[in-house]
Amino acid sequence: MSKQSVTKGATSQIHYVWIRDSSSTVGAGLTGLAFNSGSLVASYVRPGAARSAITLATQTVTGAFSSGGFVEVDATNMPGLYRLDPPDAVFASGVDSAIVMLKGATNMEPCVIEYELKAVNLQDGVRGGLTALPNAAAEAAGGLYTRGTGAGQINQPANGRIDANAVTMAGTTLTGRDIGASVLLSPGTGTGQITLTSGRVTANTDQLAGQTVTAAAGVTFPASVASPTNITAATGVVLSGVTHTGAVIPSVTTVTGNVNGSVASVTGAVASVTGNVGGNVTGSVGSVASGGISEASFATTAGSFTPLGIIDQGTAQSATGTTLVLRSAAAFASSELVGAMVIITGGSAGVGQSRWITAYNGATDTATVDTWTTTPTGTITYKIVAAAPAPATPPAVNVTQVIGDPIITSSSKTTNWGGT
Repeated sequence: MSKQSVTKGATSQIHYVWIRDSSSTVGAGLTGLAFNSGSLVASYVRPGAARSAITLATQTVTGAFSSGGFVEVDATNMPGLYRLDPPDAVFASGVDSAIVMLKGATNMEPCVIEYELKAVNLQDGVRGGLTALPNAAAEAAGGLYTRGTGAGQINQPANGRIDANAVTMAGTTLTGRDIGASVLLSPGTGTGQITLTSGRVTANTDQLAGQTVTAAAGVTFPASVASPTNITAATGVVLSGVTHTGAVIPSVTTVTGNVNGSVASVTGAVASVTGNVGGNVTGSVGSVASGGISEASFATTAGSFTPLGIIDQGTAQSATGTTLVLRSAAAFASSELVGAMVIITGGSAGVGQSRWITAYNGATDTATVDTWTTTPTGTITYKIVAAAPAPATPPAVNVTQVIGDPIITSSSKTTNWGGT
Protein backbone atom coordinates (compact mmCIF):
# COMPACT_ATOMS: atom_id res chain seq x y z
CA MET A 1 0.00 0.00 0.00
CA SER A 2 1.31 3.42 -0.97
CA LYS A 3 0.86 6.31 1.50
CA GLN A 4 0.63 9.96 0.57
CA SER A 5 -0.23 13.23 2.37
CA VAL A 6 -2.62 15.85 0.93
CA THR A 7 -4.10 19.04 2.41
CA LYS A 8 -7.82 18.84 3.14
CA GLY A 9 -9.86 20.51 0.44
CA ALA A 10 -7.04 20.35 -2.10
CA THR A 11 -8.15 20.41 -5.75
CA SER A 12 -6.69 19.53 -9.17
CA GLN A 13 -4.20 17.03 -7.70
CA ILE A 14 -1.90 15.11 -10.11
CA HIS A 15 -0.48 11.91 -8.55
CA TYR A 16 1.66 8.96 -9.73
CA VAL A 17 1.11 5.27 -8.89
CA TRP A 18 3.22 2.16 -9.58
CA ILE A 19 1.37 -0.95 -10.70
CA ARG A 20 3.14 -4.34 -10.37
CA ASP A 21 2.88 -7.15 -12.96
CA SER A 22 1.44 -10.12 -11.05
CA SER A 23 2.87 -12.57 -13.61
CA SER A 24 6.46 -11.39 -13.11
CA THR A 25 8.70 -13.44 -10.89
CA VAL A 26 11.07 -10.54 -10.36
CA GLY A 27 8.49 -7.90 -9.34
CA ALA A 28 8.49 -5.98 -12.62
CA GLY A 29 6.00 -3.20 -13.32
CA LEU A 30 2.97 -3.82 -15.56
CA THR A 31 3.04 -1.93 -18.85
CA GLY A 32 0.46 -1.16 -21.49
CA LEU A 33 -2.51 -0.16 -19.33
CA ALA A 34 -4.84 2.58 -20.57
CA PHE A 35 -7.87 4.32 -19.07
CA ASN A 36 -10.16 1.91 -20.96
CA SER A 37 -8.23 -1.32 -20.46
CA GLY A 38 -10.53 -4.32 -20.04
CA SER A 39 -11.81 -4.93 -16.49
CA LEU A 40 -9.75 -2.02 -15.10
CA VAL A 41 -11.70 -0.57 -12.15
CA ALA A 42 -10.85 2.49 -10.03
CA SER A 43 -12.56 3.35 -6.72
CA TYR A 44 -12.19 5.47 -3.58
CA VAL A 45 -13.61 5.33 -0.07
CA ARG A 46 -13.69 7.83 2.79
CA PRO A 47 -14.23 6.97 6.50
CA GLY A 48 -17.87 6.21 7.25
CA ALA A 49 -18.93 6.34 3.58
CA ALA A 50 -19.61 3.75 0.87
CA ARG A 51 -17.23 3.00 -2.02
CA SER A 52 -17.41 5.49 -4.88
CA ALA A 53 -16.40 4.71 -8.45
CA ILE A 54 -13.76 6.76 -10.26
CA THR A 55 -14.55 7.16 -13.94
CA LEU A 56 -11.20 6.92 -15.68
CA ALA A 57 -10.61 9.18 -18.66
CA THR A 58 -7.97 9.67 -21.33
CA GLN A 59 -5.01 11.85 -20.35
CA THR A 60 -1.54 12.81 -21.57
CA VAL A 61 1.66 12.71 -19.57
CA THR A 62 1.96 16.52 -19.58
CA GLY A 63 -1.73 17.49 -19.87
CA ALA A 64 -3.66 19.78 -17.49
CA PHE A 65 -5.55 18.18 -14.63
CA SER A 66 -8.64 16.25 -15.71
CA SER A 67 -10.74 14.44 -13.11
CA GLY A 68 -10.15 10.65 -13.49
CA GLY A 69 -7.36 11.13 -16.02
CA PHE A 70 -5.13 8.00 -16.39
CA VAL A 71 -2.06 7.48 -18.60
CA GLU A 72 1.16 5.43 -18.67
CA VAL A 73 4.24 7.63 -18.12
CA ASP A 74 6.99 5.75 -20.03
CA ALA A 75 6.73 2.01 -20.72
CA THR A 76 10.42 1.74 -21.65
CA ASN A 77 12.19 3.82 -19.06
CA MET A 78 9.65 3.78 -16.21
CA PRO A 79 7.67 0.56 -16.69
CA GLY A 80 4.65 0.27 -14.38
CA LEU A 81 4.45 4.01 -13.51
CA TYR A 82 1.14 5.71 -14.30
CA ARG A 83 -0.25 9.20 -13.87
CA LEU A 84 -3.64 9.40 -12.02
CA ASP A 85 -5.74 12.56 -11.53
CA PRO A 86 -7.99 11.67 -8.53
CA PRO A 87 -11.38 13.47 -8.37
CA ASP A 88 -11.46 16.49 -6.00
CA ALA A 89 -14.12 14.69 -3.93
CA VAL A 90 -11.41 12.30 -2.65
CA PHE A 91 -9.72 15.13 -0.74
CA ALA A 92 -12.79 17.11 0.38
CA SER A 93 -12.74 18.46 3.96
CA GLY A 94 -14.63 16.59 6.67
CA VAL A 95 -12.46 13.49 7.13
CA ASP A 96 -8.82 12.79 7.92
CA SER A 97 -8.07 10.10 5.32
CA ALA A 98 -9.16 8.46 2.05
CA ILE A 99 -8.17 5.34 0.08
CA VAL A 100 -7.96 4.94 -3.72
CA MET A 101 -7.73 1.49 -5.34
CA LEU A 102 -7.13 0.34 -8.95
CA LYS A 103 -7.62 -3.35 -9.91
CA GLY A 104 -9.01 -5.86 -12.39
CA ALA A 105 -6.87 -5.62 -15.52
CA THR A 106 -5.02 -8.71 -16.85
CA ASN A 107 -1.79 -9.47 -14.94
CA MET A 108 -2.45 -6.44 -12.70
CA GLU A 109 -1.64 -6.64 -9.02
CA PRO A 110 -4.20 -4.45 -7.13
CA CYS A 111 -2.80 -0.96 -6.39
CA VAL A 112 -3.89 0.74 -3.14
CA ILE A 113 -3.04 4.36 -2.18
CA GLU A 114 -3.86 5.71 1.31
CA TYR A 115 -4.09 9.49 1.57
CA GLU A 116 -3.61 11.27 4.89
CA LEU A 117 -5.72 14.45 4.74
CA LYS A 118 -4.03 17.17 6.78
CA ALA A 119 -5.45 20.45 8.09
CA VAL A 120 -2.08 22.09 7.53
CA ASN A 121 -0.34 22.79 4.25
CA LEU A 122 3.26 21.71 4.42
CA GLN A 123 3.92 23.49 1.13
CA ASP A 124 3.09 26.88 2.71
CA GLY A 125 6.46 28.20 3.86
CA VAL A 126 5.01 31.26 5.65
CA ARG A 127 2.29 29.90 7.94
CA GLY A 128 1.92 26.23 7.02
CA GLY A 129 -1.64 26.81 5.87
CA LEU A 130 -2.74 27.87 9.37
CA THR A 131 -5.14 30.71 8.58
CA ALA A 132 -5.13 31.98 12.19
CA LEU A 133 -1.51 33.10 11.70
CA PRO A 134 -0.47 36.19 9.70
CA ASN A 135 0.25 35.41 6.05
CA ALA A 136 3.42 37.47 6.04
CA ALA A 137 7.01 37.00 7.16
CA ALA A 138 7.87 38.00 10.72
CA GLU A 139 8.57 41.74 11.14
CA ALA A 140 7.09 42.47 7.71
CA ALA A 141 3.85 44.40 7.21
CA GLY A 142 1.06 42.14 8.45
CA GLY A 143 3.55 39.72 10.05
CA LEU A 144 4.31 38.84 13.65
CA TYR A 145 6.38 41.09 15.90
CA THR A 146 9.63 39.78 17.34
CA ARG A 147 11.69 40.89 20.32
CA GLY A 148 14.22 43.59 19.54
CA THR A 149 14.66 47.26 18.74
CA GLY A 150 14.35 47.23 14.95
CA ALA A 151 11.40 47.74 12.63
CA GLY A 152 8.64 45.22 13.35
CA GLN A 153 10.11 44.47 16.79
CA ILE A 154 9.09 45.23 20.38
CA ASN A 155 11.74 46.16 22.91
CA GLN A 156 11.51 44.32 26.24
CA PRO A 157 14.15 45.87 28.52
CA ALA A 158 13.13 43.66 31.45
CA ASN A 159 10.91 40.67 32.17
CA GLY A 160 7.23 41.57 32.32
CA ARG A 161 7.82 45.01 30.83
CA ILE A 162 7.51 46.46 27.33
CA ASP A 163 9.35 49.62 26.33
CA ALA A 164 7.03 51.58 24.00
CA ASN A 165 7.24 55.01 22.40
CA ALA A 166 3.63 56.28 22.20
CA VAL A 167 3.05 58.61 19.26
CA THR A 168 -0.71 59.08 19.51
CA MET A 169 -3.39 58.48 22.13
CA ALA A 170 -7.10 58.21 21.20
CA GLY A 171 -6.17 59.48 17.75
CA THR A 172 -4.42 62.60 19.10
CA THR A 173 -0.69 63.15 18.56
CA LEU A 174 1.15 63.24 21.88
CA THR A 175 3.82 65.77 22.79
CA GLY A 176 6.40 65.74 25.58
CA ARG A 177 4.07 67.95 27.62
CA ASP A 178 1.25 65.42 27.73
CA ILE A 179 2.84 62.81 29.95
CA GLY A 180 5.96 63.07 32.06
CA ALA A 181 7.17 66.58 31.21
CA SER A 182 4.68 68.33 33.50
CA VAL A 183 3.23 67.65 36.94
CA LEU A 184 0.57 64.96 36.64
CA LEU A 185 -2.78 65.55 38.34
CA SER A 186 -3.62 63.46 41.39
CA PRO A 187 -6.36 63.48 44.05
CA GLY A 188 -5.84 66.11 46.71
CA THR A 189 -6.09 69.82 47.47
CA GLY A 190 -2.56 70.95 46.61
CA THR A 191 -0.99 72.26 43.41
CA GLY A 192 -1.57 69.89 40.50
CA GLN A 193 -4.25 68.01 42.41
CA ILE A 194 -8.01 67.68 42.07
CA THR A 195 -10.40 67.36 44.98
CA LEU A 196 -12.75 64.43 44.47
CA THR A 197 -15.83 63.96 46.65
CA SER A 198 -18.08 60.92 46.11
CA GLY A 199 -17.09 60.65 42.46
CA ARG A 200 -17.51 64.40 41.90
CA VAL A 201 -14.85 66.94 41.05
CA THR A 202 -14.90 69.95 43.35
CA ALA A 203 -13.58 72.90 41.36
CA ASN A 204 -13.39 76.68 41.68
CA THR A 205 -13.97 77.91 38.13
CA ASP A 206 -12.64 81.36 37.39
CA GLN A 207 -12.68 81.08 33.58
CA LEU A 208 -15.01 79.52 31.03
CA ALA A 209 -14.12 79.37 27.32
CA GLY A 210 -11.29 81.79 28.01
CA GLN A 211 -13.62 84.31 29.66
CA THR A 212 -13.54 85.32 33.31
CA VAL A 213 -16.48 84.03 35.34
CA THR A 214 -17.59 86.79 37.72
CA ALA A 215 -19.44 86.36 41.00
CA ALA A 216 -23.05 87.50 40.63
CA ALA A 217 -26.39 86.62 42.22
CA GLY A 218 -25.75 83.12 40.99
CA VAL A 219 -23.38 82.48 38.09
CA THR A 220 -22.76 84.77 35.10
CA PHE A 221 -21.92 83.01 31.86
CA PRO A 222 -19.69 85.11 29.56
CA ALA A 223 -20.99 86.27 26.18
CA SER A 224 -18.63 83.94 24.31
CA VAL A 225 -20.21 80.78 25.75
CA ALA A 226 -22.42 79.25 23.09
CA SER A 227 -25.26 76.76 23.41
CA PRO A 228 -25.17 75.13 26.87
CA THR A 229 -27.12 71.92 26.34
CA ASN A 230 -28.49 71.19 29.79
CA ILE A 231 -28.98 73.65 32.67
CA THR A 232 -31.23 72.16 35.34
CA ALA A 233 -30.46 73.99 38.61
CA ALA A 234 -31.15 77.34 37.00
CA THR A 235 -32.85 79.27 39.79
CA GLY A 236 -30.97 82.56 40.00
CA VAL A 237 -28.82 81.81 36.96
CA VAL A 238 -27.86 84.88 34.91
CA LEU A 239 -27.33 84.28 31.20
CA SER A 240 -25.36 87.00 29.40
CA GLY A 241 -25.39 86.60 25.62
CA VAL A 242 -25.92 82.83 25.85
CA THR A 243 -27.85 81.02 23.14
CA HIS A 244 -29.65 78.18 24.93
CA THR A 245 -30.63 75.26 22.69
CA GLY A 246 -30.90 72.42 25.18
CA ALA A 247 -33.31 71.28 27.88
CA VAL A 248 -35.88 73.42 29.69
CA ILE A 249 -34.50 76.00 32.12
CA PRO A 250 -36.92 76.04 35.10
CA SER A 251 -36.33 79.68 36.10
CA VAL A 252 -34.15 82.50 34.79
CA THR A 253 -33.82 85.92 36.41
CA THR A 254 -32.23 87.79 33.50
CA VAL A 255 -31.52 86.91 29.87
CA THR A 256 -29.66 89.49 27.80
CA GLY A 257 -29.03 87.24 24.81
CA ASN A 258 -31.25 84.86 22.84
CA VAL A 259 -33.14 81.82 24.13
CA ASN A 260 -33.79 79.19 21.44
CA GLY A 261 -35.04 76.48 23.78
CA SER A 262 -37.88 76.42 26.32
CA VAL A 263 -38.04 78.40 29.55
CA ALA A 264 -40.55 77.50 32.25
CA SER A 265 -40.56 80.92 33.90
CA VAL A 266 -38.88 84.28 33.23
CA THR A 267 -39.00 87.01 35.87
CA GLY A 268 -36.70 89.52 34.17
CA ALA A 269 -36.33 90.91 30.67
CA VAL A 270 -35.83 88.69 27.63
CA ALA A 271 -34.09 90.13 24.58
CA SER A 272 -35.30 87.48 22.14
CA VAL A 273 -37.23 84.20 22.39
CA THR A 274 -37.41 81.99 19.29
CA GLY A 275 -38.68 78.84 21.02
CA ASN A 276 -41.54 78.27 23.48
CA VAL A 277 -42.08 79.85 26.90
CA GLY A 278 -43.89 77.19 28.89
CA GLY A 279 -44.49 79.25 32.02
CA ASN A 280 -45.32 82.88 32.73
CA VAL A 281 -43.45 86.02 31.71
CA THR A 282 -43.81 88.42 34.65
CA GLY A 283 -41.45 91.05 33.23
CA SER A 284 -42.03 93.08 30.09
CA VAL A 285 -41.82 92.29 26.40
CA GLY A 286 -40.27 95.22 24.54
CA SER A 287 -42.00 94.75 21.23
CA VAL A 288 -43.52 92.31 18.78
CA ALA A 289 -41.86 92.35 15.36
CA SER A 290 -43.89 93.60 12.41
CA GLY A 291 -45.91 90.71 11.08
CA GLY A 292 -45.27 88.73 14.27
CA ILE A 293 -49.00 88.30 14.82
CA SER A 294 -50.76 87.15 11.67
CA GLU A 295 -53.90 85.29 10.73
CA ALA A 296 -51.90 82.08 11.04
CA SER A 297 -51.42 82.89 14.74
CA PHE A 298 -55.13 82.27 15.38
CA ALA A 299 -57.07 79.04 15.21
CA THR A 300 -58.12 78.08 11.67
CA THR A 301 -59.58 74.69 12.54
CA ALA A 302 -63.03 74.16 11.06
CA GLY A 303 -65.69 75.28 13.53
CA SER A 304 -66.15 78.34 15.73
CA PHE A 305 -63.53 80.65 17.22
CA THR A 306 -65.41 82.70 19.77
CA PRO A 307 -62.57 85.06 20.86
CA LEU A 308 -62.84 86.75 17.46
CA GLY A 309 -66.63 86.37 17.17
CA ILE A 310 -66.35 83.68 14.47
CA ILE A 311 -69.48 81.53 14.50
CA ASP A 312 -68.14 79.06 11.96
CA GLN A 313 -65.25 78.67 9.51
CA GLY A 314 -64.08 76.00 7.11
CA THR A 315 -64.19 74.88 3.49
CA ALA A 316 -67.50 75.26 1.68
CA GLN A 317 -69.00 72.39 -0.29
CA SER A 318 -70.10 74.58 -3.19
CA ALA A 319 -71.56 77.96 -4.18
CA THR A 320 -74.04 79.45 -6.65
CA GLY A 321 -74.82 83.03 -7.59
CA THR A 322 -76.96 83.49 -4.44
CA THR A 323 -75.95 80.63 -2.11
CA LEU A 324 -73.04 79.12 -0.23
CA VAL A 325 -73.18 75.48 0.95
CA LEU A 326 -71.23 75.39 4.22
CA ARG A 327 -68.98 72.54 5.37
CA SER A 328 -70.92 69.30 5.90
CA ALA A 329 -70.21 69.28 9.66
CA ALA A 330 -71.59 72.78 10.27
CA ALA A 331 -74.77 71.41 11.96
CA PHE A 332 -76.74 74.65 12.44
CA ALA A 333 -80.52 74.66 12.72
CA SER A 334 -82.51 76.17 9.89
CA SER A 335 -82.70 80.00 10.07
CA GLU A 336 -80.16 80.01 12.93
CA LEU A 337 -77.60 81.93 10.86
CA VAL A 338 -79.98 84.50 9.44
CA GLY A 339 -78.53 87.99 9.99
CA ALA A 340 -74.92 86.76 10.31
CA MET A 341 -72.27 87.84 7.81
CA VAL A 342 -70.32 85.36 5.66
CA ILE A 343 -66.91 86.35 4.27
CA ILE A 344 -65.16 84.44 1.46
CA THR A 345 -61.50 84.01 2.58
CA GLY A 346 -60.12 81.66 -0.05
CA GLY A 347 -60.76 80.15 -3.45
CA SER A 348 -60.05 80.61 -7.14
CA ALA A 349 -62.53 83.48 -7.58
CA GLY A 350 -64.76 85.68 -5.42
CA VAL A 351 -62.32 85.98 -2.52
CA GLY A 352 -62.91 88.93 -0.15
CA GLN A 353 -66.67 89.27 -0.72
CA SER A 354 -69.05 89.49 2.23
CA ARG A 355 -72.82 89.09 2.39
CA TRP A 356 -75.59 89.00 5.02
CA ILE A 357 -77.22 85.60 5.32
CA THR A 358 -80.90 86.08 4.52
CA ALA A 359 -81.98 82.44 4.85
CA TYR A 360 -80.44 79.17 6.01
CA ASN A 361 -81.45 75.52 5.42
CA GLY A 362 -79.93 73.33 8.12
CA ALA A 363 -80.78 70.10 6.28
CA THR A 364 -78.65 71.03 3.25
CA ASP A 365 -76.16 73.41 4.98
CA THR A 366 -77.21 76.06 2.45
CA ALA A 367 -76.95 79.77 3.27
CA THR A 368 -78.85 82.17 0.98
CA VAL A 369 -77.29 85.58 0.36
CA ASP A 370 -77.73 88.56 -1.93
CA THR A 371 -76.27 87.89 -5.38
CA TRP A 372 -72.48 87.58 -5.32
CA THR A 373 -70.62 90.09 -7.48
CA THR A 374 -68.41 87.15 -8.50
CA THR A 375 -69.60 83.62 -7.78
CA PRO A 376 -66.96 81.93 -5.56
CA THR A 377 -65.16 78.99 -7.18
CA GLY A 378 -62.31 76.59 -6.45
CA THR A 379 -61.56 75.47 -2.90
CA ILE A 380 -63.78 77.99 -1.16
CA THR A 381 -62.96 78.86 2.44
CA TYR A 382 -65.17 81.12 4.53
CA LYS A 383 -65.74 82.69 7.93
CA ILE A 384 -69.14 83.54 9.43
CA VAL A 385 -69.15 86.34 12.00
CA ALA A 386 -71.96 87.37 14.30
CA ALA A 387 -74.04 90.48 13.60
CA ALA A 388 -76.76 92.23 15.62
CA PRO A 389 -80.20 90.85 14.63
CA ALA A 390 -82.91 93.14 13.23
CA PRO A 391 -85.64 94.06 15.79
CA ALA A 392 -88.69 91.83 15.70
CA THR A 393 -91.03 94.90 15.99
CA PRO A 394 -90.26 98.05 13.97
CA PRO A 395 -89.83 101.15 16.23
CA ALA A 396 -92.72 103.59 16.48
CA VAL A 397 -92.09 106.89 14.65
CA ASN A 398 -94.01 110.16 15.28
CA VAL A 399 -93.64 112.24 12.13
CA THR A 400 -94.44 115.93 12.60
CA GLN A 401 -93.05 117.39 9.40
CA VAL A 402 -92.49 116.32 5.80
CA ILE A 403 -90.01 118.34 3.72
CA GLY A 404 -90.19 121.17 6.27
CA ASP A 405 -94.02 121.35 6.33
CA PRO A 406 -95.91 120.47 9.53
CA ILE A 407 -98.32 117.57 9.50
CA ILE A 408 -101.79 118.45 10.91
CA THR A 409 -103.94 115.63 12.20
CA SER A 410 -107.67 115.85 12.97
CA SER A 411 -109.46 114.24 15.82
CA SER A 412 -110.33 111.44 13.40
CA LYS A 413 -106.51 111.05 12.71
CA THR A 414 -106.94 111.97 9.06
CA THR A 415 -103.58 113.18 7.80
CA ASN A 416 -103.37 116.62 6.15
CA TRP A 417 -100.23 117.84 4.42
CA GLY A 418 -99.04 121.44 4.84
CA GLY A 419 -102.24 122.57 6.55
CA THR A 420 -104.36 121.88 3.51
